[in-house]
Amino acid sequence: VRPDSTADMRPVVQGTRLDDKVVIMSGVQAGEKVVTDGQLRLMPGAKVMIKSGLVPEGPKAAPAAGGGVRGKAKGGSR
Repeated sequence: VRPDSTADMRPVVQGTRLDDKVVIMSGVQAGEKVVTDGQLRLMPGAKVMIKSGLVPEGPKAAPAAGGGVRGKAKGGSR
């Protein structure tokens, strides 16, 4: 998610998987917001509504990744 709350698409390199968690090796920088829900409705440039309180907790969470962001495209079709 760009600083202006619009969607951006970029390739990522997937690393190790454990249950429902996946390590992202490259493609996302520390502190960036990442859409983890509703991404199928997003297009580059679409406005994203960020829901608070959805940052992962516990020792398995990657603190440098900025946490997951559940995004919802505004004004898009379903």
